[in-house]
Amino acid sequence: MLPATRGGNGKQYPLERYEVVARELVRAGAAVVVIVGPGEEALAAQLAGSSGARVAPTAWHLGETAGLLAA
Repeated sequence: MLPATRGGNGKQYPLERYEVVARELVRAGAAVVVIVGPGEEALAAQLAGSSGARVAPTAWHLGETAGLLAA
């Protein structure tokens, strides 16, 4: 899941709805990963804490994140 948008320009899907979707996916047995950028860790922690999702490290390079998504 990619719950953040730079600048908070009003185009961000509500976090509460991400939480509902993430909980349902986890309940169904899916491996849910929250991917955010530097400075957005609190948002990722909130989503993961309320849903059982995991948080990808923000220090990863794009290639590492791409590898995670490919897996």
